Amino acid sequence: MLLKVFALIAFSIVKSEHCNDATTNITHVIFDFDGTLIDSDNLYVRAIDSVTNVYGKNFTWRDAQQLNVTDVRKSSETLVNFYNLPITPDEFYTRVMNIFNKLISNLPLMPGAEKLIKHFKANRITMAICTSSDSKSFKQKTQHLGNFFRVGNFFDVIVTAKDDPEVKRMKPYPDSYLVTMSRFNPPPNATNVLSFEDTSDGMISATSAGTKCVLIKKPELCYDLSVFKPTFIIQSLEDFDPRLFCLPPF
Repeated sequence: MLLKVFALIAFSIVKSEHCNDATTNITHVIFDFDGTLIDSDNLYVRAIDSVTNVYGKNFTWRDAQQLNVTDVRKSSETLVNFYNLPITPDEFYTRVMNIFNKLISNLPLMPGAEKLIKHFKANRITMAICTSSDSKSFKQKTQHLGNFFRVGNFFDVIVTAKDDPEVKRMKPYPDSYLVTMSRFNPPPNATNVLSFEDTSDGMISATSAGTKCVLIKKPELCYDLSVFKPTFIIQSLEDFDPRLFCLPPF
């Protein structure tokens, strides 16, 4: 009993040191998926590079940003033309996805993801996933992880924006976050929602929807923080301290 009392006193002291008006009253959490909970974005770069390497060409993160490669299927023609590859865009896409599918079958969660998700669940923080993937792709990327991403296990809501009829505009527009929040039962106030994103588009989507946002900043990506700014920036989910948002510590 005394240990519990001391723990509560210690937590209240830590809260007073870390909390402010911008970080209090978090009741719901929304995670981006690709690049935030699993490192699928790097796998796409590796898969594309494997195909271009056959023809003596390298593909890097810098190339992905320069050519604005956000969707392999839509970017296949651009990549084939840019690298002057002697294959059709359809052949290119098929080869890339065959390699990607093999890589994804053993992909673990991002460091710190499982610990954080289970911590939120244990402390009754309602969670959702808001991804730009379609439902088929999301299922493919998560099937090797068993029931972890089954709705009702850890996440009450999963929105796959690409084929969700209610999402009219993709990130960086706020639509996908607004739809995700509307599906919580009951829907929370956006100021009580904490989001986790790893890209500028995702962060802009989350903040313009009114949520607080933790940006997981990656060295290989460029970020536009000129207009919309995250509430907090970390390098990895392992760096996240729940006390910064007045939440129970690990």
